[in-house]
Amino acid sequence: MLHTLILRCSFIAYWMGASCLADIVPNYKPTPPTFPRSFAASFVMKLPYIDLSIQMTVRQLMESGIQHVGYYDGLEQHFVNLATDELYHFVYNGTRRTCLDATERGESPSMINIFPVMEGFEFVGLRNVRGLQCEHWKKNVGRPGEYEDFFYDPMLKRPVKWSMHARNEIISAHLDDY
Repeated sequence: MLHTLILRCSFIAYWMGASCLADIVPNYKPTPPTFPRSFAASFVMKLPYIDLSIQMTVRQLMESGIQHVGYYDGLEQHFVNLATDELYHFVYNGTRRTCLDATERGESPSMINIFPVMEGFEFVGLRNVRGLQCEHWKKNVGRPGEYEDFFYDPMLKRPVKWSMHARNEIISAHLDDY
């Protein structure tokens, strides 16, 4: 019901020239989004400070403890199986693919989390991101100027953008966009 109202108000807001759905629905107070434990996702990780964009795919079956992460359009792949305590990396070595047993090298199997932990995030308002009316969530994570912005589409119930202007939670880099 609320999503239908938001969709109708979004259309009316666009037709009337309003820049934000909050202009039409001023008391919009969402609850923080929740994310599935099992999913398939495809996204681009951008590291703007070195002008790098990495196409990533993640498939996760949390109940089975299995995760597959593909980098560089599948050129590098990581497989985690928490049930059997295994971690494998498939990489290209010259012209042939090599399988590395990461547990033999001392790496412990763990899954990466591609969704933010919403604890500490505060709802800022509604913003237009790539043509979508999104909830804007912000979290201060440390020193002044270190924060995370997370944009979530409440209509489609999916993340749209996650910008970290601090050490990021996925690969411990900084100033990254997902």
